Amino acid sequence: MRAPLPPDLLQDLRDRIRGIEGVRDRGPRADGVPTGFAALDRVLADGGLRKGTLVEWQSAADGRGAATLALAVSAYVLRSGGTFVVIDEAREFYPVGAAQLGVPLDRTVVVRPDGQRAALWAWEESLRAPGVAVTFGRLGATTDRVVRRLQLAVEAGGGLGFLVRPPGVPAGEAVAATRLTVESIPTPGASLGPGRRLRVRVTRGQAGVGQPVAEVELGDESGLVPVVPKLADPVAARRRRTG
Repeated sequence: MRAPLPPDLLQDLRDRIRGIEGVRDRGPRADGVPTGFAALDRVLADGGLRKGTLVEWQSAADGRGAATLALAVSAYVLRSGGTFVVIDEAREFYPVGAAQLGVPLDRTVVVRPDGQRAALWAWEESLRAPGVAVTFGRLGATTDRVVRRLQLAVEAGGGLGFLVRPPGVPAGEAVAATRLTVESIPTPGASLGPGRRLRVRVTRGQAGVGQPVAEVELGDESGLVPVVPKLADPVAARRRRTG
């Protein structure tokens, strides 16, 4: 008779199975959540982003547009309601810039964790919350098991998790349903604000074969809204107490 598997190994196998199941196609293209950019929607497998999934955003270098485009898409998704949660471990979230991209600050909650463990707890709790439409933040180098835990959490909550990956961080396992690489398109005389053109390569979650490319312009299809005068007070992440 074989000895039973250790609990940690058994849980890891369960996570792997559920993580694989979590990225299966779930219906026709019409089920996708529009990004606000028609050119991008056309090259995504579901005609948009699937609810209950993770989306990875990455650029070859900081300032090339990955975080900016993720915020612009968040703003469009939030037009349908829900809360926007920012996991701001680096204390770099700029509310005025986000508002200029259309993010509703009156429905934005900024969480500033005091360490990596607290940040992971905040990610999981936010992704599981049914009222949260988008959870957004930077996620550096981490283990595949951590990313699978986030995938399970977003499946339970039914929203979207936007993971902005720093340049050079390896993609790891194919847990995220969508993976996008963003780069700026040089435009002589153009500012870095709204109107900035970006090239987006879909490396996972694409329609058809290959890695299709879409070009988008901020402030064009997504539209802008006035700056909201008040931002919800930032909160510090607190790990759940037991006992």
